[in-house]
Amino acid sequence: MMSCKRSIRANLYIDDAQARALINDLSQAENPYNCPHGRPVLVTFSLNEMEKMFKRIQDSHEKWASYDNHPY
Repeated sequence: MMSCKRSIRANLYIDDAQARALINDLSQAENPYNCPHGRPVLVTFSLNEMEKMFKRIQDSHEKWASYDNHPY
């Protein structure tokens, strides 16, 4: 209950020093991979997944056909 009440919730911003302290504290935790409810704390993305997220690569070349009729 204490961890939930003191957690960083959505739309609450922390500064760089607070973020670094949080990561340092996390590295010292007995189980840094899950919150007390079992939800993941860390996620891993492959380079390919990151490139897709930032539109550095396309899913397939077939999608380019949809750009031909775009208004701009």
